[in-house]
Amino acid sequence: MNTPSEKPVEGDTYHCQECEMSILVTTSCNCDTDEGAFFSCCGKQLKKSTKNE
Repeated sequence: MNTPSEKPVEGDTYHCQECEMSILVTTSCNCDTDEGAFFSCCGKQLKKSTKNE
């Protein structure tokens, strides 16, 4: 489960380690719950990219 600090924010990029597909967050997550958004591809959760990736 995500914590509030892990909610996607504008500019974050998430990628699939299987097929290398990436998504760019264009609007920050403002969910009322602490769970935030869940992104998946190839049956697995996408990994948040770091600036080095």
